Amino acid sequence: MILAVEEINAKGGVLKQKLDLTLFDTQTNPGVARAQMQKAIDGDPYMIFGPILSGNVKVTLEMVKDAQIPQFVGGEAAELTTLGSPYMFRTSFGQQIGMPKIANYIRDELKARPSRSSG
Repeated sequence: MILAVEEINAKGGVLKQKLDLTLFDTQTNPGVARAQMQKAIDGDPYMIFGPILSGNVKVTLEMVKDAQIPQFVGGEAAELTTLGSPYMFRTSFGQQIGMPKIANYIRDELKARPSRSSG
């Protein structure tokens, strides 16, 4: 994110305006994530990127929804898209798509097979 903002700003920004990026550390802790999200919302941002972890997304989603701020998240829990926020956009596959792809890769490319117990 930092590199993207630096690159965009080096080219003149968006519509000739430089982007301003403020970083908050959730420490992968839902309580800290809520506190940091409130700080972010209080700063009146145009959009929010994060949190990344599904648990942190779940505890902050309603706050961002109430503030009506577009939010781009990295969380992959299947339920995130069923929580009803028109402001949340997922930036990666959900687990319902990603996990079968990982399992197929392990089976087909790595040729891994289940271990057989001797018993």
